[in-house]
Formats: sequence, structure tokens, C-alpha cells
Amino acid sequence: MDGKEIERRITQAKQVIGSLNSVFWSGEITKGRKMRVYEAMVRSSLLYGSETWRLTERFKSRLEVVEMDVLTRSSRTSRREHVPIEVIKRERQEKTTCLVWARETHGRLQAT
Repeated sequence: MDGKEIERRITQAKQVIGSLNSVFWSGEITKGRKMRVYEAMVRSSLLYGSETWRLTERFKSRLEVVEMDVLTRSSRTSRREHVPIEVIKRERQEKTTCLVWARETHGRLQAT
């Protein structure tokens, strides 16, 4: 069941990213504001219910792909530019997978 829920959340987050594409690609909006939009709109949609997830390596990777998509768009970097992923990752403040782990752990502690 966790797998289907995580996939559903990833799909939903990608739809939100698509609807906010003009915001993330805009040169008139600061990177900080774009990250606030990401946290409020995309990450909240992506992580809803994550307290109950069992995060496998496959799903960690899938969540990071969603996050990297937003970071790439918000830095206005085209895939054709071949910017090393390490450069984009350095700009990350808090990894989504770390947040899932923290929520999952907190959820287990609340249950006891």
C-alpha cells in the first residue's frame, strides 16, 4: 500500500510542478521565493501522509528526482546545459527524503 500512495503523491506533485512551471522558470522571481513556493505548494503535496510511509531506496530516489526537477527549473537550467547534479544539489536546503524520515520517525514515536 505504501508504494501506491507514494506513487500517487509523486504524480500529484509533478502536476503541481507543471502548473507552476512559469513561476519556476521566471527570471523575475527570486530563488528564495521560488523555494518558498516549492515548500508550500509542491513539498506539502508530495509529503502529505508521509508519517506512515516505509521509504525504500527506490522511493527515496523517486522523491529526489521530483526535488531535482524543481531545483533545475528554479535555477533556469535546461537539461541541454548538462549542469552537474552536484552543483544543483548544493543549493538544496533540506532534502525531502530527510523530511520523510523525520516524519516517519515522529509518527512512530507518537504511536507508542
